[in-house]
Amino acid sequence: MTIDHQGLFKTVRATLVEGTIYQFVAMEVGQPFVMRDGEGEVLLRDCGLLVTIFQVDTKGDLDPENDEFIDGSFFLLADHGRHTGFYIDFCGLA
Repeated sequence: MTIDHQGLFKTVRATLVEGTIYQFVAMEVGQPFVMRDGEGEVLLRDCGLLVTIFQVDTKGDLDPENDEFIDGSFFLLADHGRHTGFYIDFCGLA
């Protein structure tokens, strides 16, 4: 099985919430992923636009590897297109 990514992820806006916590609005457009079986047949194809909002604690430094996502802060604002992969169990599909 292979998964290819042909999409663009972009942070649209970052807003300081408090201290070192920032809220981000981001979008992903294109084909976030195409899942193929061993023979190259498409099992699942996502395409379109997703807009999300989430919060991150930057821990006060510039190293993104230290960032921590805030539990419960991730929300889907828009889903335009076919994003079936966003709503399925990958392990169950495999």
